[in-house]
Amino acid sequence: MSAESGPALSVIVLVPDRFNTVLRVVTELARQEIRDQIELVFVAVPGVSVPQSVVTGFWGWQLVEKADWRSSADARAIGVVRARAPIVAFVEDHCFPTPGWAEALLRAHERAWAGVGPVVLNANPKRTLSWANLLIEYGPWLHPRERGTVSHIPGHNSSYKRALLMEYGDQLTPMLEAESVLHWDLNRRGHAVALEPDAKSRHQNFERFGASLNLRFQAGPTT
Repeated sequence: MSAESGPALSVIVLVPDRFNTVLRVVTELARQEIRDQIELVFVAVPGVSVPQSVVTGFWGWQLVEKADWRSSADARAIGVVRARAPIVAFVEDHCFPTPGWAEALLRAHERAWAGVGPVVLNANPKRTLSWANLLIEYGPWLHPRERGTVSHIPGHNSSYKRALLMEYGDQLTPMLEAESVLHWDLNRRGHAVALEPDAKSRHQNFERFGASLNLRFQAGPTT
């Protein structure tokens, strides 16, 4: 069920296994004051069921099934294509937007910026290893930061003007494999990306040594 006018923001949520994996982030999105302007785009493995109770109050939602999950970038690109809002945002299942996040991103997108990223806080700050992983992955964007243009913004957790992403066509998936490459290419094309300090997300990090070591080995030093 949705309003006659289109959504202001489409949030792309990847569901690679079961809906419970993304339940917390959807719950946090439901706390946005302007959730009636937000479309949720779930890109999910076949068979996922979306509980109606958790999507009540949003502008609308859609479920796009994807069988091949070798590339999460391809899943995000599919979400961009299917989105119905002029601004699209990616969220991870372990990074939780705080109240005011959506409004701040939309307000920032009133400017000419191609992409706008949130500042990042620690969702599990009690462990030293959690801070170490957060600094490695999101150090340049940790709260507090000033508003303004930067060379790149937080991967997998930022927002974009959809029309600019659609210009990439078949190259959108490769560009989203390492999002900083997208940001640098946007810069090359004359478009700027920026941080918006009023948009905040809490990132949950690995806090055990074994899991952290495996992450660093599999993903490398940066996201």
